[in-house]
Amino acid sequence: MIVGLAATGLMMWSSPIQAETINDKVTTTNASADDKQAITGNTGTCEWTLQDGVLKIGAGNFANNGSWRQYAKQIIEIQFTGKVVLPAESYELFSGLKQLQRFSGADLVDTSRVTNMGYMFQFDESLKALDLRSWDVRQVTSMPEAFAWTNSLQELHVESWETPQLKWARSLFTYCGVRSLDLRSWSVTKVDDLSGMFFGMSNLTDLDLRGWQTRNVTTMADMFAETSALKRLQLGDEWDTSHVTRMDDTFEHTGLETLDLRRWDVSHVTTMAAMFRNCHDLETLNIGNWQTGNVTDMSLMFRQVLAEKLPLENWDVSHVKKMDQMLAQTGARSLDLHRWDVRNVENFEQLFAASSAENINVSGWQTSHATSFQKLFYLARAKTLDLSGFDMTHLDYHDNITYWSKGRVELMLGRMPNLHILRLGPQNLLQDANKFTVGLDASSEDDLVQHDTDRWHAVGAGTVDHPQGAVLTAKALEEHYTPSMAGTYVREVPAAPVVVYYRDLVTHKELRQPQSIPGAVGAPFTIKTDFPGYRYQRADEPLTGIFQQFPQNVILYYLKSTADLGSVTIRAEDDWGNRLIPDRIQTGKIGTHFPIVAPKITGYRLHRDSPLPTQGVFTLEPQILKLLYRRLQTVRVRYLEQSTGRELHPSETFEGESGTAYRLEQFMEGMADSLAGYTFKLGVGLPGKYGEGSQNVILLFEKNAVVTPTPTPTPTPTPTPTPTPTPTPTPTPTPTPTPVPQVDPEKPVEAVETGGSGDVVSGGTANQSLVKPKEQRKKVAQRQKRRGAITAVAASKTKSQRKQTLPATGEKSDNWRVILSGILLAVLSWRWWRREW
Repeated sequence: MIVGLAATGLMMWSSPIQAETINDKVTTTNASADDKQAITGNTGTCEWTLQDGVLKIGAGNFANNGSWRQYAKQIIEIQFTGKVVLPAESYELFSGLKQLQRFSGADLVDTSRVTNMGYMFQFDESLKALDLRSWDVRQVTSMPEAFAWTNSLQELHVESWETPQLKWARSLFTYCGVRSLDLRSWSVTKVDDLSGMFFGMSNLTDLDLRGWQTRNVTTMADMFAETSALKRLQLGDEWDTSHVTRMDDTFEHTGLETLDLRRWDVSHVTTMAAMFRNCHDLETLNIGNWQTGNVTDMSLMFRQVLAEKLPLENWDVSHVKKMDQMLAQTGARSLDLHRWDVRNVENFEQLFAASSAENINVSGWQTSHATSFQKLFYLARAKTLDLSGFDMTHLDYHDNITYWSKGRVELMLGRMPNLHILRLGPQNLLQDANKFTVGLDASSEDDLVQHDTDRWHAVGAGTVDHPQGAVLTAKALEEHYTPSMAGTYVREVPAAPVVVYYRDLVTHKELRQPQSIPGAVGAPFTIKTDFPGYRYQRADEPLTGIFQQFPQNVILYYLKSTADLGSVTIRAEDDWGNRLIPDRIQTGKIGTHFPIVAPKITGYRLHRDSPLPTQGVFTLEPQILKLLYRRLQTVRVRYLEQSTGRELHPSETFEGESGTAYRLEQFMEGMADSLAGYTFKLGVGLPGKYGEGSQNVILLFEKNAVVTPTPTPTPTPTPTPTPTPTPTPTPTPTPTPTPVPQVDPEKPVEAVETGGSGDVVSGGTANQSLVKPKEQRKKVAQRQKRRGAITAVAASKTKSQRKQTLPATGEKSDNWRVILSGILLAVLSWRWWRREW
């Protein structure tokens, strides 16, 4: 037969050989890569067969590192066909089977002897589901990375496991793909290392660990890290963290929105580095009462935590040495940390970088062990900083990989758009020994104000609002600062001047040279309109404003004081006071009339509670007529039949003022012809208001029911019954006479008793002329009874008569037949009587 050597891929003709592995025998009938024929062997006392990607394992005692593993790349499914007992050392037993998708018959597996199942399914990256509820793992002590890197695993059933002997569970579920885990039944009383246990479970949304007894745990590093989808984490009140020393990266980049950890005892924790880093969704974090007196490393702890409040003001940080990036890019609105004892902190780099807090209170901080302040407040939005207690005289200028650059105060205050007040102390440095400055003149890319021309005004004997000390440029303050210059400084950003132009309202000629008003960015300005010999009329921009870094121009218009002229300005504004078009100016002799015409503005409509006056009168004082306009919005209306959705009328577009309600009557006006025969039933989008964006209204109608009037039936004439002649009594004849057929008159009334629809005309329509009202039929029947009317003829004859085609005068023909029948009967009776006598 063909012997396949799977490790080398060689093929040769040979007889079956025995595997070199102890207690393992392998027999192959085909060694080709396509694996069409069965490969069989023994592992321990279990026989196994591999064919078409399915590894079938029979009953027996299974062994580790069996010969079947050389075919790991071919295995798609594992089936247990009999009771299989796993060995005590079952570590890596089914690991590294990258093609394995199914694991069936697990209920036939006996795990009662297993003590080590570490890495058992590690790297089985195609496995979809594992149901191991039947496994007895009560003797297992070691499970590190048992389900690690099983990214495709969607279902994992281990919720019923009892783990009283478990000691090692590090990275147990790292990068496992399941969405939910309920491990309440697990016992972790002997576990001391939970680091990385759920690390990288990016699909995990729900994790229930209530009831866990964690009194012996010493490290929780990375335990829940990189679980970005995790929204529900149930820990319960039993969690005991009193012996934990490491919590670095514990919750890094989780998807949690709320964390209440106030009951956690963290008094023995020494490192909290990056503990909550990148928790972008975290809105509430309850850790205000933590005892952090033994923590030495808080670097990156809250970086990119966007919660608006961080309750850290009462923390004990007296033993912390590293705070680099601790609060960088945080969303807290205020950080009052003035109580913190930071005398042992060495690395302050980027501690508050890009912080959203407008209030950062670090007054009183003593930084006697600080080695670097590089980018400490870089891009922070704080308005006031008190650095008067900072000691910058012990900076470390040695090359060290823990520092970002050689600058030790580099950009410490750089690109702070809101910084206005700065308090400096005698031990502050604004330029370090390597000539790097704190960056007071640096501006951010999106900063509206460029700070390279900023001036810093010493308060001196004055106040913050009215400083009286020396004025220095940012560059001069950084390069020449000495301890004697300690004090409070106010930033002054020179603004571009406001330029005022003076022009004649009628001729638009310049009346005088433009005037410039200087100021600082952010300061208010007011323009005076006094101009001897002229009367002020109007300005093209507001007379008050705020100084900006960009230039601002205002044009004032005047009339000569001696001129007998007045002016009126017609101004079109929206609800927010924005001018929609340039003002329209009219001038004229005082006392004369001027027309008032509202300008037409595309997309807007004049809004008035009362009619607009048609004219006004020029006066000595300038007049400004403000007209309110509101934006027009549109609504598209469709007219549909409710039952079919058929369009009854082409869609119409209606306009209305933004914010005003639209009415059904407006949409129905002029639609009488198109909607004739229909009744309005329902409006989709009613009621509503004209607003921004596309709006649609659907009106649904129902067709009116067509009522067909019932025609009044023509009464059937009542026939005069012909009396039956009474024959003369005749003696009983001796011979038996030949019977003569009895002829009965027809009963015309009975013909209409067909449900009120008349006779059917050979598949045609009903003859309405034969229909009698019910009451009339009743009276006719009673009359016939009183007159002794003869009963109807035989049923067969009547049936055939009902199928006859009756002419319009059919009832008259019936009357004549009755008369003739009576005469014939009389004649026959008379002739019979004479013959007998």
